[in-house]
Amino acid sequence: MRCFTIKCLSTALSPITHMSGSKGNVGIIAREAVTTDRGKVYVPFLSGNALRHRLVRLPGMLWLANEYQLRDRMPLAIFNFLLHGGNLKESTARENTGRIREMHRTWPLLRLLGGSLPDQIVAGSLDVWRGKLVCEENRRHLSDVFGELPAQRL
Repeated sequence: MRCFTIKCLSTALSPITHMSGSKGNVGIIAREAVTTDRGKVYVPFLSGNALRHRLVRLPGMLWLANEYQLRDRMPLAIFNFLLHGGNLKESTARENTGRIREMHRTWPLLRLLGGSLPDQIVAGSLDVWRGKLVCEENRRHLSDVFGELPAQRL
């Protein structure tokens, strides 16, 4: 299996927020600590799992379901597994490699994404790093990834 690294520098076309939880009825925006010349500051970020869902799982599985007209022909639990990764409900004491092999053959996108069957976790091979906000506080890290960024980009 070959490995690829894809780096993306994107512009949001509408406001984005990613919550880390809530306190009462107030959503708490997900933030990560960043060390700067001014000390430690907390900057919003997008989790790799959220990016993976919005950029790969949801559009990929919806395309497959629509292209092969599967929406009305599959049980809701299977549709949930494809669109959201499913839910582990039972013990995971065993691994059915035959079932995994058949799933990978039938749905190659599952090999990339994986998911949770009721009784088994199916590992995926796609690793998505968190989305970092393009801002002065993240300049050092973003420059390591993309090369020096012009001042007006921040």
